[in-house]
Amino acid sequence: MVNMNETVKEVKNSINSTKDSQQIVKALSRLHCYLPGVDSPVSIEEKIDFIQHHYIRFLYFLLENIDSSLENTWNTEQLAIFDDFFLKGSLNDSLIALVSAIGAMKPSFKLEKCVTLIETIIKPKQLSKLFINICKLENNSFVIHECVWNDLINVVISLPERLANKLQMNNRLIFYPEKYFENISAAIVITLKMVADELREEKSCSLQFLSRLYGRCCAIGRADAVLMCLLTRLIRSDDYIWRRMCQKFLLDVPDRHLENMLSSLVKLVPQMKWMSVVLGDAVTINSKLRMLLTKKFLLLRTFNDDKVSWNILGYLNETSVELSISVFKSLLAIWGDKIAVNQTSLSQHIYITKALLICAGLLKRENLSILRDELVVKLMEGVSCHLGSPHENIRILGMVTAECLIHLIDPDAPPLKFEYRDTEETRSLKALIKSDVLTGEIDISYMDEITEQLETLDLENPVELLSKKEDKVEDLDSDDDLEPYDMSNDAPVSKMKKPSYLRDCLEGLIDQNNPDRTEICLQTAEYLIRNERDLSAELATEVVQVLLHLEDNCSITNFLILRQKSLVAALVCSPVKVAIYLTRQFSEPNYSLRQRLDILEVLTAAAQELSEPTNANNSQEMSENSQSPALVPQKIDDWKEIIAKRIASKTKYFHKAKKTPNAIASRFAPVAGYFFFDLMRNFDERRNSFDLLGDDCIVLGRLLHTLGNIMYAAINAPIVPQMARSLLDFILVLRFHPESYIRKSVLFAFCMLILAVPSHMMYQDFQCDFLECIQWLQGLKSKNLKSVVSHDKDQECRYLAGQALILSRNSHVGSPGIRNVLVFQKLFSQFFAAFDDIHRSNIVKRNPSFATELGKEKRELSCHIENRLPIVKVVVSRRCLHREKNLQMSDENEQVVDQVKEEEEEISSYKPPPEKSLQDILAADENDESLRKYKETLLGNATTETIIIVPDDPRKVLVQKLVLVAAGRTDIELDLTGDLTQLKKQEFKIKEGVQYRIRIDFLVQREIVTGLKYVQKTYRKGIQVDKMAHMVGSYAPKQEIQSYLTPLEDAPSGLLARGGYSVKSCFTDDDNTEHLKWEWAFEIKKEWE
Repeated sequence: MVNMNETVKEVKNSINSTKDSQQIVKALSRLHCYLPGVDSPVSIEEKIDFIQHHYIRFLYFLLENIDSSLENTWNTEQLAIFDDFFLKGSLNDSLIALVSAIGAMKPSFKLEKCVTLIETIIKPKQLSKLFINICKLENNSFVIHECVWNDLINVVISLPERLANKLQMNNRLIFYPEKYFENISAAIVITLKMVADELREEKSCSLQFLSRLYGRCCAIGRADAVLMCLLTRLIRSDDYIWRRMCQKFLLDVPDRHLENMLSSLVKLVPQMKWMSVVLGDAVTINSKLRMLLTKKFLLLRTFNDDKVSWNILGYLNETSVELSISVFKSLLAIWGDKIAVNQTSLSQHIYITKALLICAGLLKRENLSILRDELVVKLMEGVSCHLGSPHENIRILGMVTAECLIHLIDPDAPPLKFEYRDTEETRSLKALIKSDVLTGEIDISYMDEITEQLETLDLENPVELLSKKEDKVEDLDSDDDLEPYDMSNDAPVSKMKKPSYLRDCLEGLIDQNNPDRTEICLQTAEYLIRNERDLSAELATEVVQVLLHLEDNCSITNFLILRQKSLVAALVCSPVKVAIYLTRQFSEPNYSLRQRLDILEVLTAAAQELSEPTNANNSQEMSENSQSPALVPQKIDDWKEIIAKRIASKTKYFHKAKKTPNAIASRFAPVAGYFFFDLMRNFDERRNSFDLLGDDCIVLGRLLHTLGNIMYAAINAPIVPQMARSLLDFILVLRFHPESYIRKSVLFAFCMLILAVPSHMMYQDFQCDFLECIQWLQGLKSKNLKSVVSHDKDQECRYLAGQALILSRNSHVGSPGIRNVLVFQKLFSQFFAAFDDIHRSNIVKRNPSFATELGKEKRELSCHIENRLPIVKVVVSRRCLHREKNLQMSDENEQVVDQVKEEEEEISSYKPPPEKSLQDILAADENDESLRKYKETLLGNATTETIIIVPDDPRKVLVQKLVLVAAGRTDIELDLTGDLTQLKKQEFKIKEGVQYRIRIDFLVQREIVTGLKYVQKTYRKGIQVDKMAHMVGSYAPKQEIQSYLTPLEDAPSGLLARGGYSVKSCFTDDDNTEHLKWEWAFEIKKEWE
């Protein structure tokens, strides 16, 4: 067997060593016989070896070394040999090599020769041979050739633009887009016919390549040509195989191109009955197809041709009646929605109206009568929306639609009749319900040429010819019984030597001329970086710079994964310098969005790796294993260790103590700031190539995710407070972003911040900003601000907001709660509201000195509150500044204060005993003489007789009066036995700052009362400002008045405290029995009256 490597080398040397055309042709003739399309005695194995291992490289060699002298010195036969290397070899390799070569050529005969060869290859007959070779599974493996498909498809699709840019005014007609894609369409249709013939002969074929190629044609708006050819043959042919094959071809189009294909299909199908022939029942199987036909094409997009709606709805009705009914309900709901009527354009609404009428006309009346009540209600709601529109066209649409639909939905109901002008538009709308089908014609102007090519086309490809001739030469033994080797785990063998040093690897990454070297260097880059003992910061930064700008020009397998791992390894090994470089380069110009996203991904992965605890022993073992075995010293076990191991192996343990975990220092804590702060630098700057707050919002969302992950990775680090402060400010700026993706990222970052920051730090250092975020989530900031949890348009945003609230509540158990902060904020609102009322009064105008006293009182009270509760320090200061700037407080602001709920009462662990009568108490333990005497002493006369003071009053407690007791003053009494409604008119006059007590006189009759309690709530201008509850105790029935005196209380003092107060008092017990409930009032004055 000929050594192919030596032969190819000799031919190349001969061509390089001479310029004689005869010598060159003689050298080419040595390889000419190895071409698949040339009849020669060479074996098929040698031809396949040449095609697979040497062909495309030899083509590049020819194109580089054959100069323009062949125009004058080469004859026709010699030029034919040269052409055979491109036309009778592997056509896909030839096309790729020719298109790649012309990019660097200048206008010359060589360029014209290459363009002529390309023109020959892209003719339908020649191109279909290329396509059928790819489709046949017997000659091609899907796994092997899929990597070549994308390159070939890119070349085929971009060829008109490439040649137009290269040839410019000398461009040929066949390369004009219209003519070019006609040839591509013809080649695809010819290939499909050849595939159908192969299937009839029970041979395996695949349409994946053709579907991908057609999908790319659809993406650039060239879908109509192929569809017109297919639809013409589908209409003219009843062949089942051809129809099934066309369905497979169209439905295998990639999902990203499916919408473009369907958009052309629904426009070109002449009758709706052919939709089911083209698509079959795919709408019930393919979810993407169902979404496009039932949602996007009918509800979101607009088509000017009514044939589109007929084709879609007719296909749905023929395929699935249930699906058609569902679409009708959706159309009716959108048509009758008030918001949709007001916000959609007139053309869009007309399109939906026509689709609704067509769908109603296609459905049977039996299907509509089943849902009559539901449909009538929706229809009437929609009619009212249309009639209320200010636009006349909308009102007419509502009238016509109501007249047509009510007759179909409920034939027995009286017909609706509206008054409007009868125009051509209204008549066309009414005709949509009565029409059955639409007819149309397909342009088949260039189909005659395709038919002629089909008749003269030789269906045998070169590979089949070679295999047939080889079978005639010798009959090989069958090897069907041999079991093939399992090669799934075999690793590819590379001829390139792996670099041993990081500098050599770096040079290989920079050198893009050798793809094999670049690939092997990228594969070993991570290993070399992690095992570099003295990796300097400068070298690590240089590696990151090269990797960040490295592009996949060589189609390296797993290129993105290998590059990211190498970047993460460099950042982990030298975190400070590399992090500074990456974070500063993130906001620099002249970077693509992909590179900026790569920076964020690398920072996130490195932060997570550095934050994970590592074992020092494991890291030492890894470093030792990375060295050469000859350099690692052998470890000799000590005799004590050997004896201890033997004893441990032969000792039986019944219980083993738990090992205490060893504390390991975090590697990320010292460097967390380098990962974090520079990322937010210049985020609000707007540049020509980068605008985070504008069009590049996807980078902004990923930035927030990265900041949240870094924040969580830095948990318990000393720099967390500074990071939390910056991240909170960043969140407050972006929380109202219109994009839902940004709001989800903000919520994610806020959740990470809650998890990373300790609870005590959150309420001591960031209480104001944290409270503002909670108010944003709950909608408590203002009356017009709605809750994110319940009113955000995006469902995932609502879910994340709920999770954030749960985290904020669960992570701060035992700390001052959010509820306390809100209550104090409410009190401050009351305080400053009173301040504004006084400041607006005429007193300040008449006496300017009051303004000075007013400000002094305000500052004193603010300091008093600040000392009692540090959590409200910032709240007080901000509200003070706000009130000093704007002293006009509206009624709306007063209502905002009322949105804050009252502080809940503390639930005591005390459980009252079950209620017992006096007789039951006396009967218990009656045999115990000492206990019986003790009960008589406590209960007095109640042990011998039932004490009833007021027979007509069934109450047990009769409250007589309320007394205000102040030192040095006569007691002020309030009679509670009369008309309680008059008590509000009697005000106590109390001097500010005085100490006082409240005494309550009451009688107890009939039974013992347990757990008496006095509750008092104080209000100022309708807002609760104070609440106190005193446990009075348990009392037995007596004829005498019993009293309770409250502890000393301080009356409010200061200018703001003066004024009237209303009080609600209640006397209750353990059984929640309200013995008396009354309201009274008092007034704080500067002096006693």
